[in-house]
Amino acid sequence: MQDTSMIPTFIVNLFKETLPEEQPEIFESKIPVEGHEGAYYFGRFHPSGKVLVVREDGSVPFFEEVEPVVERVLQYESLKKSNDLLYVLLTGEQEMYQSLVQMLEEIKNHYEEHMDLFPKEEFQRVTQTSHVLFVQQGDLEKANEELNQLASNVYRNHEITPSNLMKLKALHISVAQLFQKQILTYNKTTQDERVVVEYLYRHTPIWKFNWRGVLRDLKSVQKQIAAGLSKELLEDSNVTHLFSKGASLSQEEKEMVMEQVVNHKTEVVMELMKELEHDLNQV
Repeated sequence: MQDTSMIPTFIVNLFKETLPEEQPEIFESKIPVEGHEGAYYFGRFHPSGKVLVVREDGSVPFFEEVEPVVERVLQYESLKKSNDLLYVLLTGEQEMYQSLVQMLEEIKNHYEEHMDLFPKEEFQRVTQTSHVLFVQQGDLEKANEELNQLASNVYRNHEITPSNLMKLKALHISVAQLFQKQILTYNKTTQDERVVVEYLYRHTPIWKFNWRGVLRDLKSVQKQIAAGLSKELLEDSNVTHLFSKGASLSQEEKEMVMEQVVNHKTEVVMELMKELEHDLNQV
């Protein structure tokens, strides 16, 4: 169902009363028309497809007023139909749409430079889910819930080990800087800030899931270390040195040394996690 919270209640009621048995889809247009400076409201009724255009005060406009409004709506619908990523409001310009698409491409390209950390298929699923839930259904709450679930699934399917925590941290910082830069840029150049906010909100999980996943699943990382699965642990120079005597160490002594190394590694990971959490809070 369409969100009509930004449309005057009496306009919404006017459309509903015109054809009570049908569902109107209402668009606002502020395109300037000679002789009238206010907004227009374009409504298409479903399932009949009938159309009604009214002025902002609810009065019926002249034909020469209706034509440019209808053309504007058709242009908007054509753009929306060809767009898999985001809305462009009627009050917006095509350049705004191109800038926002470019923003997503920059972030995507930034990730693809780190292909060992970039889950391409899941990224496509996230953008497709955004399209279906936001553009087609306009369901913000459901979209946010499903995107977060997708993000969680992406994390579980991509192993996060101590060996790539530092790479994740570096990638997080660089993407966060790009993210903040884009917010500042588009807040200055975009007339309607809602477009930017909705767009960024829609795609936030794309660049947050890895870091949030690391923080949520620290226990899993610790289990890997404790089980001796970490390649770093097995190749650690301290371990090699301590075990260089081989048979001169009893099994009990070896286990004690391993426990000390594991504890040391765990402390390192814990400190790294604190740094990651601090960086996240700065975004």
